[in-house]
Amino acid sequence: MNADDLRHLARRASGSLIPAAHSVWIHGSLPHQFDAARRMFQVLAEGRADLCLLFSSGNPDTMRYLKACFPNDQASAPPIDFKPVIRRFFRIANPRLLILLDGGRTLAAGSLRHTLKAGLSIVAINVGSTDEINQLLIERARQGDSPIRFCAKDDAAAQGLLDLGIPSKDITVTGSLDFEPGRPSQQVPRAKVRQLLGVGDSTPLVVAGPVPNDDLGLLLDAFALLRQREPSARLVVEPAEFGHSTTFLDGSQERGWRTLRRTDPKQTTREQAWEVLIAEVPGELPALFRAADVAVAGGTFSQTLDRASLATALGAGCTVVVGRTHLALAFGDLASNENPWVISVEDSGLGSALYDAFGAQRTAGVPATIHPCQRPHLGAAQRTVQFLKPFLPAAIAAGPEGPTWRVPTLRDGVSDGPVWKAIAPWFAKRRIEDWDGLRERLRRPQSILCLGNGPSCEDPRLAQVDHDCLMRVNWRWRGRGFLAEPDMVFVGDFATVHNLSNCLFGIWNEFLEHRLLLRRLTHRGPRRIEYVTMTRLPGVMQARPWTVRPSNGTLMIITAAALQPERITIGGMDLFMHPAGRYPNEIRTRNEYSRVHTRENELAMIDLALRDFQGEITILSDILRTSLEEYRATHRAQVVTSASVTS
Repeated sequence: MNADDLRHLARRASGSLIPAAHSVWIHGSLPHQFDAARRMFQVLAEGRADLCLLFSSGNPDTMRYLKACFPNDQASAPPIDFKPVIRRFFRIANPRLLILLDGGRTLAAGSLRHTLKAGLSIVAINVGSTDEINQLLIERARQGDSPIRFCAKDDAAAQGLLDLGIPSKDITVTGSLDFEPGRPSQQVPRAKVRQLLGVGDSTPLVVAGPVPNDDLGLLLDAFALLRQREPSARLVVEPAEFGHSTTFLDGSQERGWRTLRRTDPKQTTREQAWEVLIAEVPGELPALFRAADVAVAGGTFSQTLDRASLATALGAGCTVVVGRTHLALAFGDLASNENPWVISVEDSGLGSALYDAFGAQRTAGVPATIHPCQRPHLGAAQRTVQFLKPFLPAAIAAGPEGPTWRVPTLRDGVSDGPVWKAIAPWFAKRRIEDWDGLRERLRRPQSILCLGNGPSCEDPRLAQVDHDCLMRVNWRWRGRGFLAEPDMVFVGDFATVHNLSNCLFGIWNEFLEHRLLLRRLTHRGPRRIEYVTMTRLPGVMQARPWTVRPSNGTLMIITAAALQPERITIGGMDLFMHPAGRYPNEIRTRNEYSRVHTRENELAMIDLALRDFQGEITILSDILRTSLEEYRATHRAQVVTSASVTS
């Protein structure tokens, strides 16, 4: 048993959960189920900073995906089927609604029974057939007057549920989330994904997935035939089971092709680095389809069609090759000659079909409008949320301290208690108390470089910026080797103080200060850290009664301006609006603020911080520069209008 197995076992014992006042528990099996519902999650949580979304899956690869893609929510393996563990899970997570993405097939019967016994509502969403539903739920739903509801993809799925004896009042047709256009994972531009893969814009690219082992030989034979006609063609293939990546790697290398894993650092170094790429990062396939000229819908030749892979590929706007028999069974209307973006073939014709598909793509181009198969499902996310809203927990009044769903832990209670408050001053002896002290500690910097974590933090121009003080946020930049020796780091993630040791830290307020000092003590021992608490210093933080928590990037800019150097250069502050995504080379994570921050508040604080700065300001983050200009223009217009009314 390795370290990953031990961590997964700990999660299944609810060892990694943060106590919540209430939560919405969302369970599924595979990454594509969560990805299809991501727009729905966004709508569900809009305006609800108090709402804890708790994602769970018993699949370790899916857990990796959830941890990466939902950093502002909770992700945990579901409890093992053992009553004390289940009770502990419910006591800590305090779920008020259970949403099932896989019909509950992979959720232990004990968890379902406990949910029903507690009187909580259970809603299975995106239901395509009755085969997807846990038999226990079907039996309970048949009894009538149950707390179980179903959101069906279409009328046929709804009729199947009715045929099982489930009351019509418990069924609604919302449309398929699989065909939801504009899902977050497919917002990264095609050119950016290709750049990430190290592939030129004109290079013929096939993306296939998720591919079961039984289809591998067929796919590689077809790719070999394609390369006879298109020698520059490249293949990206995602295994249906990530544990079989080595099998795919070996199979490709045996044919003499340069083959790399997606996680290999050499993958993006140059155009000719690979001919076959094994995509082994869970949840990347929807974005990879965006880069493809032609997609092969995985599992359509040797197995039953994975409807989600076809829907995802079509939504990405590329030509899709599928097995003819399975296509006719599942999407017969897509096989017509009027659809230039779907090519159905027999197994033996796959190689020729790939070549023909490139011609079809060049002729038809990327669909200019919504694909015909998507139209019946437009608005599925909104309809699903409307159905779920009556079952959501009541709102908790939000405040600037952070997510209001968090219940103080024992450690939090200690940090707020009289004993720790009496001891904490000893650990705070290296705290810097004023701007002059910070200026001296940083050796009176004259040129400060502020770097957030957005994609523009790796703008090549930054390497040429002359600076004598580097400020960064959290710790994601550590392994990238670019501007990785900061003088000051602003802390929002408690992991930062564990991963860094020789930095001066910036902390938002006294509330976080006490918790951070105690956490540092319990994890790293009594060694004191050097830090600044922003709310203890005069300036922007005291200028107004801010009701929304500032991000650490904003605190960084406030600090740089308060030190009054000759020059400030800002990069990586993209306000979660960069088309390349949330972080550099990350194409899965939701590109949006945590619900405790707002873009309007960020711009207000940054504008106020820079308003009286006398030095030179260079903003290399184009999005921040443009947004600030628009904010200032709007603000000035409001001031002028107000003055006119007053006079």
